[in-house]
Amino acid sequence: MTLDVTAEYKNELAELPFVYGLNAALPGSDRVRQILAGRHAYMIASGGAAPASVIAADLHTEHAGGTAEVLSPLAFIEKRKKVARSVAVVFSARGRHPDSAMAVSHALHAQMDVVLFTTRPSADLPKPFDQSRVSVVTVPSTRAKDGFLATGSVLSMASSAAVVYGCALPAALEPISVKLAGDSDNIIVLHGVNGRAAALDIQIRHEELGLASVETTDFRNFAHGRHVGLERRSAKTLVLALITPDVKAIAERTLRTIPKHVAVFRLASPARGVVGSLQLLASAMHVPLEAASLQSISPSRPPVPSFGRELYHLPFKRMYPPPVDTPVTRKISAIGAGQAHASARVLESYDSWRRWVRQQDIQTLVLDYDGTCVSTSERFELPRREVRDALVDLLDRGLNLAFASGRGKSLFHDLRVWVPESFHAQVHLGLHNGSWRQPLASPLEFNERELGWVRILEAHLEPYAALGAISIRRAASQIGVEPRGRAMTIEAAQSIVATAAQELGLPVQVVASGHSVDVLSLDSGKAKFLTDMQSKLGTALAIGDQGAPGGNDFALLSATRASVSVDACSPALDRCWQIGRAGRRGPDALLDVVGMLHTDGRRTRLIAQAVKDGSDEREQII
Repeated sequence: MTLDVTAEYKNELAELPFVYGLNAALPGSDRVRQILAGRHAYMIASGGAAPASVIAADLHTEHAGGTAEVLSPLAFIEKRKKVARSVAVVFSARGRHPDSAMAVSHALHAQMDVVLFTTRPSADLPKPFDQSRVSVVTVPSTRAKDGFLATGSVLSMASSAAVVYGCALPAALEPISVKLAGDSDNIIVLHGVNGRAAALDIQIRHEELGLASVETTDFRNFAHGRHVGLERRSAKTLVLALITPDVKAIAERTLRTIPKHVAVFRLASPARGVVGSLQLLASAMHVPLEAASLQSISPSRPPVPSFGRELYHLPFKRMYPPPVDTPVTRKISAIGAGQAHASARVLESYDSWRRWVRQQDIQTLVLDYDGTCVSTSERFELPRREVRDALVDLLDRGLNLAFASGRGKSLFHDLRVWVPESFHAQVHLGLHNGSWRQPLASPLEFNERELGWVRILEAHLEPYAALGAISIRRAASQIGVEPRGRAMTIEAAQSIVATAAQELGLPVQVVASGHSVDVLSLDSGKAKFLTDMQSKLGTALAIGDQGAPGGNDFALLSATRASVSVDACSPALDRCWQIGRAGRRGPDALLDVVGMLHTDGRRTRLIAQAVKDGSDEREQII
């Protein structure tokens, strides 16, 4: 009786239709979609998970209004200049791969949000995957672990990405059978855009097992010299074309030019878009079966050479320390200057500001809320328990809290939930970006008068709302606009609003947060609220997250030297410093700032940490 070396792998393949069917509902998809919207995404994966990252990259450019590039973990780490406010999307089936962990560590140090696709629940993940800025998408699986060649986890991560990006998937997806004749030394895989992931999958499987050398190329690039190599190696080479309806015409015309003595095979999906990509991917996993059987090698349990284990466990982390992330490097980035050119001057400015601010007697904190006290993706929830406890502790020390927010009554009600009633008299609200003043201790009272420009601008923006590009939220003294549609971004919405305000010649300012664009009068806003609170409550420390020009905290954090950002900072050298620990922003960085507030008797001072100065940049840590 002959042993079937592919039996275990066949069992894994038989589960693929069931794996795909588990992705109908995916908890947390809406929140992750908000994190990804409009941003540049680094799709990061090692080995067999790479095809899932290719599909995700195509989905991102088509449905999220952003750009994307596919990188290995090392390629991501070595990328010296990363796109501002980008997001790292990591694919790791078990969340145990040291390369993936290194990529996440570097992304967090670079102040990036991270999305992790994995089969494990977030509670089971080790560091650094357990950080608050890592959003975990736990994908369904039918088995705890794939064999040597990943199967179900790859298809599950790829189809889960489609669900996250809001794609409608059919209830079932059956792989298409293809059997390559013979045992060829070389395979040329031709593909269109929806076949890229499947082509990569075929290449990875054949080359990891040593079954054949695989070259992948699109149908037109094949015409640029590849035909010479094919003709010279035609006796030991076959051509496999991956076809979907969008490339059928060029695929068939291309294949007709190939001589009859060359073996040509077709793997065709009748589906368009991401469904076609997923069906080709599932089908591609079957392609190595024939060669593996002929060469008597198990795709699930091949013999692993001893140097392979040594290679996998190389102690490479010391070779790639995380990037320097300090208040100085963040300010240099905001300025746009080179590190070597600006480091000494910016360090001197930081030290000067740090010495000045520690002399100030802080009596009030004027705080932005969304993005500062709560992360943008969790803005419909209360702040995390540790954030609430830290702010209540400040109240207990006698400080006042004044919240400057674009929100309206919802913030009043949220604060009434978690701020103890005994401290209500110390809490003040500047709702609608400061134009609606409301003490927390008093009943909610709306007394704003409607400004004439509000209805004029709303009418001018209405056609864009009718197109489904934006939604409009009108109040008496401001307009809020949010992007709508998977391809719309905050930047695009801000452009629409700023253009309309300019055309109408309105006396307004247009500012953006992480989730919306706010329009308010020139004579109102968070800066004026800060001035009024200081007059009433004493010296204030201003804290926000959108401190860069155009951000909705720019005016607030530019209005006083005693200002810090928990995310984006302005180029100003005497204010708006981001002083949190390396890799932290948003509520995490706010906790760091609160931890630097020291109360001695009745006086509270901000004692920011020093940044070391040394020739080795790795010494410049907080």
